[in-house]
Amino acid sequence: MDTLLTAGQYAGLITDYLFLRTPLGVAAFTAGFLLSLWYSAKSANFSRFFIFAFLSLSVLSLIIVPRRQEDRAPVLFVFASDAADAVFKGVVLSENPFAPHRLSFQMRAFIRQGIQDPVLKGRLSEFIHAHFLPVLGMTGLRAWPGDPQVVDHYSPQAKTEWRGLSQGLLRILNSAASPWPAAREYLAQWTRIPDRDLDSQALQSLVQREILSPLQGDPFWRACGWVFVLFPYMYRIADASLGIVFPLTLLALLATCDFSFLTAYARNFIWIKSWVLGGALCHFASLALVPPAPPMAGPAAGSAAWFWEYPVYAAFGALLLCFMPLMTFFLTRLPMERRMT
Repeated sequence: MDTLLTAGQYAGLITDYLFLRTPLGVAAFTAGFLLSLWYSAKSANFSRFFIFAFLSLSVLSLIIVPRRQEDRAPVLFVFASDAADAVFKGVVLSENPFAPHRLSFQMRAFIRQGIQDPVLKGRLSEFIHAHFLPVLGMTGLRAWPGDPQVVDHYSPQAKTEWRGLSQGLLRILNSAASPWPAAREYLAQWTRIPDRDLDSQALQSLVQREILSPLQGDPFWRACGWVFVLFPYMYRIADASLGIVFPLTLLALLATCDFSFLTAYARNFIWIKSWVLGGALCHFASLALVPPAPPMAGPAAGSAAWFWEYPVYAAFGALLLCFMPLMTFFLTRLPMERRMT
């Protein structure tokens, strides 16, 4: 999928093929010329012929000739595509509106794996049984060994041991195989929480996975996760199809002088570009579920620390990504339906 060409590259390749390497462009121009001339002579009204002449010159001077040097993409198409992306991605002021749900799925899967280092896992298990569980009755049953109120009840030796365990766990979180560095960068961009507190919250999620029962709702999360992962690829394919259909639309427009082809293409262009709004709403949902500041006392046993642990976020995100194309499809068709009635 990474080798998928951009919409502009597809538009450039197919435009070159249709209009410069094959006689299809000349055939469309000839058909449009003869059709407009016949219609004008039949109706004694040359407006159709002048429209065809203006349309042909516009296509030639604005689309076929001006090309971007690096990929031969039509400049007008690239400008319209970039402008639409800027408008819709500007809703979240982000170049990657699909980041939160992708990161949430990756963090969920990473935390679900637990601690893979057997030595560190054994040390944490011994610490929990020797130092953490004995102080639970004095701290209100908080299921987080790093909670400040819990740490205050540790012995000096236990505090030193916990600091060593924390450093080892943070190395796991910041390893090359962990999605946490990217997730922390995303959260730091959109919240005012310091990196140290973000690391503490992620550490809490990882350790709670070892203390509590396995994460609930994993089959449901996996189903929603596939939506999170596949939707950006579906969007890239749909966006590339805009470049593929663009030269074909020009060909049909020249051959028939029927602007309904251009209108239909414009509707589908806006429809596909608006899919990123689903990512924008997921973005705001993730920020709403992130605590505005790290709690002084950790969450109660079994509570979620971040948005990737909330089943409601998974359901909300998956439904948005599935229904956003459907909703915007009907919205882009609404003006046409009104005119028809």
